[in-house]
Amino acid sequence: MKYLAFLILSIILLLSGCTATENQINMKKTNIMEGKKILMIIAPENFRDEEFLEPKKVFENHGLEVDVASKGVSEAKGMLGARAKVDLDIKDVNAEDYEAIVFVGGS
Repeated sequence: MKYLAFLILSIILLLSGCTATENQINMKKTNIMEGKKILMIIAPENFRDEEFLEPKKVFENHGLEVDVASKGVSEAKGMLGARAKVDLDIKDVNAEDYEAIVFVGGS
């Protein structure tokens, strides 16, 4: 989990033009990405709960607006029971609207 958090925050800092060491990433949260958008793409069923919930929380805590896309559903279901509100269908995604796109794994 520590590695996943380090990876996520490294991506955020790289998107903002910054670089960081692990110690810097463990410092208090910053809002360097406030107002920017990120898209998370999840499967309609059996997405990995932790691969969706933890990064989404980190992104939002750093000021990113997170949209969730999936195929043909308004609510997706995770492997461990999490439920996620889907903001848009994958066919309606315009990649140019986002700073980054994250594909969440699943079974």
